[in-house]
Parts: sequence; structure tokens; C-alpha cells
Amino acid sequence: MGKVAVNTDISILVREKISKGRLKMGLDLVTIYKILRYIHEHPGCKVTDLPKAIKISSSTAVRYIDILEQQDLIEVKGRKPKQIFLTKKGYDALFLFMQLERVLALKIE
Repeated sequence: MGKVAVNTDISILVREKISKGRLKMGLDLVTIYKILRYIHEHPGCKVTDLPKAIKISSSTAVRYIDILEQQDLIEVKGRKPKQIFLTKKGYDALFLFMQLERVLALKIE
């Protein structure tokens, strides 16, 4: 049992934890990562772009956006259409998610 087996075991454990990962607010960590990554790749995207882009309902997108804004991970600017940007804290959180994805050889889509 070498290093590969240990890494595989850890990867399986982390995948299970991430797939079941819920915050106290009832939010899914993978969905948070997908939202942050999409906003990073599309700065100034519209709130209405998120549901189709990451395959969630409109009501779910609004709920996540509200909570992520309250947590200072994103900033929503403008009126209709509202645009979304990552804050410094949002970039930091995204960086940690990306590090975890890379180190554990996970592919979160």
C-alpha cells in the first residue's frame, strides 16, 4: 500500500464529504464553489445568468446570492440587471476551493 492508495482513499473520503458538505445555512459547498468560480470566470455576470450556467433553479440562485453577499463573498451592483462580482474574501474562498480541487485531483463540474 503505497502513496497512491493513501491518496485515493483520501480523495474518496473528501469527495464524499464534499458531496454531502452542507453549511449551517443549509448551503451545498459544491454549489458555492460553482457560483464563485462562474463569477470569477464571468465578472459582472447577471444574477439571471447563474441558474442556467450552473444548473440550479432561479430561487436557489437568489438564495445563494443573498447569503454569499451577506457573508461578503460577493458584491451585487446595479439595478436590473444586477451584476455580481467577487470580493477579496470571495477570491480567497475560491482560491481555497481551487487548491483543494487540485491537491485532491477532484474535478468539480
